[in-house]
Amino acid sequence: MTGTFGKIQQPENCPNLVVPKVNPVIWDHLTAPVKGLDLKLQRCQRPMVKGLTAFVNNLEEVTDTDGDIVGLLSKAVFELSMLRKELIKPEIHPRYKHLCKDSVKTTQWLFGDDLAKTMKDLAEQHKAAGVMRPPKRGQMQRFSRQPYPASFANQQRYQQAGCYQGSRAPQSQSFLGQRNNKAFQYARGATTMKRPYSGNRKPRH
Repeated sequence: MTGTFGKIQQPENCPNLVVPKVNPVIWDHLTAPVKGLDLKLQRCQRPMVKGLTAFVNNLEEVTDTDGDIVGLLSKAVFELSMLRKELIKPEIHPRYKHLCKDSVKTTQWLFGDDLAKTMKDLAEQHKAAGVMRPPKRGQMQRFSRQPYPASFANQQRYQQAGCYQGSRAPQSQSFLGQRNNKAFQYARGATTMKRPYSGNRKPRH
């Protein structure tokens, strides 16, 4: 097949009718398994590109059928290029994953000719999107206004209840601290009343 591929020459007016290579900036940072998968897909893509090239070279008059054949073969080559991008996508920084979308035109290089400019544009778009992104719930609570600080509001509430004064922490009053209360004294007296004479005990003289 190598001899057959060599006989088929690329048309001068179709510079992108080739198997696209991965841009060196990305290829150099790919892991070995991903590189191996991409090379296998390139081998599958090459016969399609060469067959499409041979068909285009032999066209003298393009009919509707010929146009459909060219379109179908071109679609197959395009889908293989997108599959290669999807396999490489996990290796790319999240900020630049947009490079794997079909809006980034594939040329002789899988991620376009001017990759540096495309990455710069994506970085600026990512920065602008971060400015327009609404704050998270925790950030909204952080900047929410309160009439008084939480500690001051709690202090006022305890002061109004008569639990403490000043900046001392509220303390719950013990049961023994209520001895001066009349109700407490009455309850204490009721519990210490003498038991009525039941007749079983001898009266004291």
